[in-house]
Amino acid sequence: MERIEIHPATWKIVLMIAGMIAFVVAGIFMIIYGGSVYEKAIGVIGIVFFGGFGGYALYSRSRGQGKLAILPTGIEIGIPGVNPRVLPWNDIEAFGVNKIANQEFTTVKLKSYQAWFTCKFLKFQLAVARSAHLNSA
Repeated sequence: MERIEIHPATWKIVLMIAGMIAFVVAGIFMIIYGGSVYEKAIGVIGIVFFGGFGGYALYSRSRGQGKLAILPTGIEIGIPGVNPRVLPWNDIEAFGVNKIANQEFTTVKLKSYQAWFTCKFLKFQLAVARSAHLNSA
């Protein structure tokens, strides 16, 4: 079994980019046509938030953060701001689906959550990374 990466739907990324552009344009209009300092400040905040932080979010996504990958050894989870972590198959108890406000989320139930939080998997992750690097060479 090779590495299988799970990516978000393209339409969601396009929708996110369109929303970011719309709010940045709205911020520019608020700066140009805003009458008070308050309106201009809101425009600047909109540009910084949607242009700056939104751009950083897209950059992070393009670098692999927030992605899932299915490996022969387990599931690799790319958490923003942290190196990807691997959940070994023998530590996974079950998979499920949670529905919140008409949005479905895939869930993973672990046998023990303590190891996930204490980085017990560090040696395992290094071994997986080394084997993946050797297999790709």
